[in-house]
Amino acid sequence: MEITSRATINKPAPKDWKFAIEQKTGLKILEISWLAGDGSDRSYYRITLADNEKTLVLMQLADKDFTALKKNKYEWVEIEAILNKHNILTPRPLHTLQELGLLIIEDYGNQMLESLFLNKELNSADVMKNIKPALDLILKMQTISKTNSECWTQRSFDYDRFMWELRFFKKNFVEGVLQYKFNRKENDLFLQEADSLSKNLADLPQVFTHRDFHSRNIMVTEDENLYALIDFQDARLGPACYDFVSLVFDSYLPLSKEQRVNLFEASCSYLIEQTSNHMFDNVKPQSLIMLVQRQLKAIGSFGYLKIEKNKPLYLDYVLPAVSTIEPLDAFPFLTKELPKIVKKHFQN
Repeated sequence: MEITSRATINKPAPKDWKFAIEQKTGLKILEISWLAGDGSDRSYYRITLADNEKTLVLMQLADKDFTALKKNKYEWVEIEAILNKHNILTPRPLHTLQELGLLIIEDYGNQMLESLFLNKELNSADVMKNIKPALDLILKMQTISKTNSECWTQRSFDYDRFMWELRFFKKNFVEGVLQYKFNRKENDLFLQEADSLSKNLADLPQVFTHRDFHSRNIMVTEDENLYALIDFQDARLGPACYDFVSLVFDSYLPLSKEQRVNLFEASCSYLIEQTSNHMFDNVKPQSLIMLVQRQLKAIGSFGYLKIEKNKPLYLDYVLPAVSTIEPLDAFPFLTKELPKIVKKHFQN
């Protein structure tokens, strides 16, 4: 396991940062310490202030994110403002150092939603209690109206995106990690079912989706009453069940089969009860189809992180992810044969 919280680690920041930040912002800094990050190219640090030991988080951007920040076009900032406007708790940006690619934001501590599930004996009621505030975040996000001027409305989980992600899985995990080559029949079945699956999902009504809504992107405040959302810069249009599936079938959460089934049933009922726009009327069948695409994409990402980023620990979540895919008669290769291939070759 690579990340269980944004815990401070003893890795100093570049020495010139402290002076530059103090000069630019007027802050008096006691210490800047590295934080465990995620699978992205961003780096995170915790700033401890000298005056009152209050802490802030420092985001170091790279490549295209760095360039976007210098042009005042970093989409994290735009989307944070949209979420904040809709009363969704987020780490507000406080200071920007464009020349260094640094963004100083609020600090919501070390506890991720994932940590509420680790090393604990939880019954189904406890699991639902922990998840319900995150479901409320989904409901709030889906009240965000679409406009033609905001960045998240310019991209979507359309047919092409769904197909790209399934090919991404094939390339990075099947061929990359497993070193497995589909035979002609397997390849034809994969492409046929991927095409049908992608068309099915692309036809669903679209709403604001976080895109990576899992337990490591939800921070829990100290009193555990409020959840704060992070890592939202890639938000886009997508099916209403997308973020729901990402959360309930999150492979980082160590849930038993029974707990997962109970959570799915209870969460579906909760979403239906809380909405009047019929968005979740067909949440169960839609979610089981969405689950196939979402988990294969996640496994593809685990493969990419292993091969391209040298982060093999993400492979620990492959079997938990593939084990959540339910057999569907409409997609026998993707939901029955492919999981067998993954389990057989991955376990070996």
